[in-house]
Amino acid sequence: MGRVPTGEARRDRPPGRHRIRGGRTDPAAAARRAAVGGLAVAAAGLAIAEAAAFLLRAAGGSPSSVVATARAGALLFEAFHHVPLVFDLTRVPAGGGPAQAGAIGFGAAPMLGTTVVVVGLWIAGRSAGRASGGLGGARALAGAAVGVPYAAACLVVAVAGRATIEVPGSASGVLLVRSFGVRPSLLASLALPLLLGAVTGASAAFVDRSADPSTPSGSGIARAALVGGWTAVALGVAFGFVGLLVLAAAEPGSTRAYLHTALAGGVARGLAVLGLTLLFVPHMAAWVVSAASGGCVAASAGRNAVCVLSYGRFPTAGTLAGLQGAHGGGLPVATTPRAYLWFVLVPAAATTAAGYVAAGRDRGGRGRGALAGASIGSVYAPLSVGVAYLARLTLSVSGPSGGTVGGPQAAWVGPSAVAAFVVALLWGGAGGAVGGALRPARRSEVRPVGGGDDDRDQQPGQPDDAQHDAGDGHPPAGLGAVGPADVLQSDEAEDHGQDRPDPPHPDDPQDQGGHGHAVRPGGGGHAGDRPGPADGAGRDG
Repeated sequence: MGRVPTGEARRDRPPGRHRIRGGRTDPAAAARRAAVGGLAVAAAGLAIAEAAAFLLRAAGGSPSSVVATARAGALLFEAFHHVPLVFDLTRVPAGGGPAQAGAIGFGAAPMLGTTVVVVGLWIAGRSAGRASGGLGGARALAGAAVGVPYAAACLVVAVAGRATIEVPGSASGVLLVRSFGVRPSLLASLALPLLLGAVTGASAAFVDRSADPSTPSGSGIARAALVGGWTAVALGVAFGFVGLLVLAAAEPGSTRAYLHTALAGGVARGLAVLGLTLLFVPHMAAWVVSAASGGCVAASAGRNAVCVLSYGRFPTAGTLAGLQGAHGGGLPVATTPRAYLWFVLVPAAATTAAGYVAAGRDRGGRGRGALAGASIGSVYAPLSVGVAYLARLTLSVSGPSGGTVGGPQAAWVGPSAVAAFVVALLWGGAGGAVGGALRPARRSEVRPVGGGDDDRDQQPGQPDDAQHDAGDGHPPAGLGAVGPADVLQSDEAEDHGQDRPDPPHPDDPQDQGGHGHAVRPGGGGHAGDRPGPADGAGRDG
């Protein structure tokens, strides 16, 4: 009968992806991919900011030059990361005397631009992780490297966006300033984009589905927590936006008044106003999520911080005006209408759905799914703190310029970071566990090798690695000698030689084995055969 050469039999069915336990890392390829990805995301974000700046210039008929408009776009791009814009003022006292220098810092993130940047960094981080060829922490490190070129590009844009604005004579008499400089904080322009890029890129690379699926259960839970945490943040903002749409439909008078004001100056100006509003829609949705989760949107004037929007407090027209006096607990607020209690569905739906998604990354039953779902709180909570920071409006005044604008030297309005962490941790644990338990256990799935089903003999309930075994799932006796990557199923190699042509050298001992089985390297014969004759060749019975 014909005999099957060992090498030929192994080439018939190359090992599938499920057999891979690791791979050689390629740091150089990962670095190149990270550099290209980080710079590409920075270019895309800057292009969006520049388009918004020139749209506003065209709609408003601004006489500013092209260079000034381009610098305004650069400042808007920096604002995507909540980089404070610092206005350096030179104040001339009304009674005469030397000029006095001061600075006013203002921070507000148009979070639609932030969202676009985060999506781009996610894709770039995943690409860098795949290019690295590593697994686990090595892959996450390659993805985090995207933050370095991205932060460097943001720093360059911050330096290029610095400008000096001359104040017209009429206005300078009121403000007591002749000119002021506008600049992003250079430290924040480097640190905040670096943090955003590193966290996003590392998360994307670590949870990438192309990574080796045969990971320990601890790594599976970690991936489930990351996927669920990011999903909860994304769905929370999305559902918060839906809540805003419902609120707009329930208050048609306010909606009509806004549209009338926006379009009063013409279609072009109206589109510019609507576009500027869209940039801050995720910002407003983040406020909704914070209050709907049981936290609060707080306002701080000086050292006093008061909750102004929660299930127990609702802002009025005099709330923000009360900040001027910094009266702390004396801020006027109203009782939240009962209809707003329906907003509790926002965090409930977001965390339950996120837990369901997280459980899909674990192959266990409902108990394991509930554990994977509950783990999302450990990621959802710190991410919620980041969202709370991005959604905050900040104002700081240093030097004698405080007398120019009046009010406190420092103020902010936005979600409370401490409350955001606590409620996100609770919602992520409880809602995620419910969503994870709702996901049914997945049936044991066998990954096809080479595009076909090579596990016809596998019995129900056997683990996926059983497809590496021979016959009916019994491990071959020579597993330790041959190695996992070289094991072939006996039903593939054993055809008893029917209709198979003889090898070119039928008398070669290393090409012969009992019953047509592929022999082990080194002429040891098949794992289950006895030693052959003295010449070392195992011949057919």
